[in-house]
Amino acid sequence: MRLIITIILWLSIVGIHAQNYETDFREAQRLFDERATTTHKYLQAYLKNYPYTPYIDEIYLMQGVLYVEKGKYKQAQKSFQQLKAKNLSRAAELKFFFYQGYTHLQQEEYAKALI
Repeated sequence: MRLIITIILWLSIVGIHAQNYETDFREAQRLFDERATTTHKYLQAYLKNYPYTPYIDEIYLMQGVLYVEKGKYKQAQKSFQQLKAKNLSRAAELKFFFYQGYTHLQQEEYAKALI
């Protein structure tokens, strides 16, 4: 009986946590789309709270884009290096390649930008 109660409790906690990461990701997307001043801090907190989220690649992409928009190309490259383009949607993948190439151009890394 204790085992069943423990399993039910564990599953409810996992389910709540799953709903939180989904809800928090949607909030991160909203903040990013609005370019709110708190977006960068929110993205960092999201990564800290959910290090194994299935949205990790999208979060790194958003971070990188924000860095590019601020002219912080080295930080943008660090964010871009942490994501896997194959895990992004086709539209997000194209955005990633554009911004990654742009950061290389701004740092005069022309050979890397061609790729």
